[in-house]
Amino acid sequence: MGNITAGCIPCNCNTLGARSTLCNAITGACDCQPGVEGIFCDKCLPQHYGYSDSGCSSKYYSFYIYILHEPFHFSSLKKLNN
Repeated sequence: MGNITAGCIPCNCNTLGARSTLCNAITGACDCQPGVEGIFCDKCLPQHYGYSDSGCSSKYYSFYIYILHEPFHFSSLKKLNN
């Protein structure tokens, strides 16, 4: 927590999105989990979702993981040249 008696900004880190309850003693900015933003670590970065105590996931990362783990079915391909 910030040192209020020394004129520092109190820490208001979101316990879900921040790595800890400690913050920058001068600015009050918290250290956020991956994919989380805001001075208090209270929201997901753009193009991220799933706000949790482990951070937010990238929509693009999840898409690539899905593609890599799903079996490829040749039968789903359409013939381009008739």
